[in-house]
Amino acid sequence: MQAVYLAMVGGDWFTLEELSERVGYPVAKLSVLLRWMQKPEYGAHNIISRTGHDQDGPVREYKLVERLF
Repeated sequence: MQAVYLAMVGGDWFTLEELSERVGYPVAKLSVLLRWMQKPEYGAHNIISRTGHDQDGPVREYKLVERLF
């Protein structure tokens, strides 16, 4: 999970496929990790999503939004 967090820090948008290339985890595992990262016991990280587009059509993109304390 730390590898996913470190890959997403910085505020860029990523598809699951792009994250998979960066961290080496399968797309299905990343989908689960992104949901877990939002749970309080795993850091309650704020991960937002949007629908983007590429040459093949719509794609889901994810972004880690840092909280300011």
